[in-house]
Amino acid sequence: MTKKKKENGQTIEVKTDKIKGFEGKLLPKALIAAHFFEKDVKALDTLQSQLDEVSANLEELAEENGGEDGLFAQLDDLKKATISARIKVIKKDPAAKEELATLKEYMSLLDAESNYKKAIKQAEADLDTKLEKKYPQLTLEEIRHLLVEEKWFATIYSGIDAIHEAVSHHLSARVTQLVERYEYTLKECEDEVDQYETKVKSHLERMGFIW
Repeated sequence: MTKKKKENGQTIEVKTDKIKGFEGKLLPKALIAAHFFEKDVKALDTLQSQLDEVSANLEELAEENGGEDGLFAQLDDLKKATISARIKVIKKDPAAKEELATLKEYMSLLDAESNYKKAIKQAEADLDTKLEKKYPQLTLEEIRHLLVEEKWFATIYSGIDAIHEAVSHHLSARVTQLVERYEYTLKECEDEVDQYETKVKSHLERMGFIW
């Protein structure tokens, strides 16, 4: 790749061996990864799910113990350094057992979150290395299959499914609307009108109106 830099008041391009990233325009990395490195992708998905769960637990713990009356009320923020300092202050206080246990739980979750993020970053880097090596090894047959079957056809099928779902939803809503509109037959409506008409006439007669 090349990068721009100024030299003697002029902007010039300099070649460098560093690669910031790569992405196939016709065959994206995700497509190659899903086809050739399914285990790696699944492992990454598992790590991401575990990270999401830990992050959700952190958020829940913070919400439950936040506020003026919460166990985290003495904290300026929820950074590791702040929590560690607070743990040192209360670790020998018998009256602060619940707060201490909650802070240690939060710290444990922070460590887990950090470890998962590092693991994901490393797994992504390892997968990128495999993908970078795989691109030039692709055969014409593999490229045709990936491009036509797994990219273009998948996009077309997905679009068809979306249209089908939209039409089905519209028809379902229309049927529901018609059912609600014609829930009662004309004869039932006429009978109900006659009943109300009889009641109104009865009330009017009691009020002295005669016609």
